[in-house]
Amino acid sequence: MTRFVCHSVAETQALGAEFAQQACSGEVYALHGNLGAGKTAWAQGFTRGLGSQAKAHSPTFGLLHEYSGGRLPLYHLDLY
Repeated sequence: MTRFVCHSVAETQALGAEFAQQACSGEVYALHGNLGAGKTAWAQGFTRGLGSQAKAHSPTFGLLHEYSGGRLPLYHLDLY
């Protein structure tokens, strides 16, 4: 397992955007962390990196959010 350490929200979003540049259809990215660990910040960067104008937000209460408008759709969900 690869571990990345970011020291700010901006760094976390930039890492998500970097992953999005290399993302291919059908890939699954699993993020694990406590509440406030930065999972949604990473998803915000990933969404932006795909070229979507959507503003990703935590799926804690909706369980699943779909973001389109970029080069790939993004399905952002919480699993407990």
